[in-house]
Amino acid sequence: MAKAGVVNSNLLNKEEINSLISEIEFLPYSNVVKAIEYSEPSIYSNGTLLLYVLSMPKVDQTGFNHLITRSVLKDGHRVDLKYRTILMNKQLTYGIKNSCLHLATAMVCKQEALDLLAEEECLPRLLKGGQTSCRYEIGMDTTIEVLKEDTIFLDNFNGSIWSGGIPKHLSGSYILQMENETITINNQSYWSTSSSGVQVLPPVLSTITNRSLALNLNLVHEMTSGNIRLLGQLKDKTNWFAMSEALGLVLLMVFVLLIWRKLTGGAKFPEVKLSILHRNPRHSNEKDAPANKDLRDADF
Repeated sequence: MAKAGVVNSNLLNKEEINSLISEIEFLPYSNVVKAIEYSEPSIYSNGTLLLYVLSMPKVDQTGFNHLITRSVLKDGHRVDLKYRTILMNKQLTYGIKNSCLHLATAMVCKQEALDLLAEEECLPRLLKGGQTSCRYEIGMDTTIEVLKEDTIFLDNFNGSIWSGGIPKHLSGSYILQMENETITINNQSYWSTSSSGVQVLPPVLSTITNRSLALNLNLVHEMTSGNIRLLGQLKDKTNWFAMSEALGLVLLMVFVLLIWRKLTGGAKFPEVKLSILHRNPRHSNEKDAPANKDLRDADF
């Protein structure tokens, strides 16, 4: 059970649990049972002795706001956000890079799951106001993301949503918050039966300069895939045209051959008869002598 991360309550008693709880100054748990539920068990042995260890997260009393961060598309580009969820208070800002422990009323994160962000960086300045430089990425995709059960994020959206059988056209970027209702977006239904308490932060005044441009691999992949599809379609059309031209040329040659045979199949050339007049000089008179001389000298 320890290897599986399951706490064996049979190995514990109230005195040991109370002793363990008393060593921790601040607990975000509502009761002892919840504290044990979120602890991590482990077991050690030296050959003759088994040691059962129950590790509980030791937390700082400093509180943070848990924020969900998303950037919207504007003029074909958006701010490239490295962290999609952060912890922030007036002094510090942490980016969450690994999963945290979600309790009933709080969230506990290990130190190695967080990255401390410099206050002059892009994201802290965007949330707290001031001058900063950010990295941008190019994109043209449409985003429909469920952030919470009752909260939907729309980015670069152009279409209609249905609520209560009534359509409403939206164009741009929006945060939709539902309250015990069902809406339909692109033939997909979303519903909410409870309220998560998510609140949209008010806008802050920030001056942003473009530091660099990030390569959007999804956009490059879509462009490459589109070009490959176009090349494939062009190849198919080229092959089809070549085959059509070859077939048309063969049909034209057959048609010309048939016409030529039809025109020349029943035609006969007229017979040419040549008759050569030959006179014997012995029976010719003197009057015909010049003519016989011409006949002898002629070539046939």
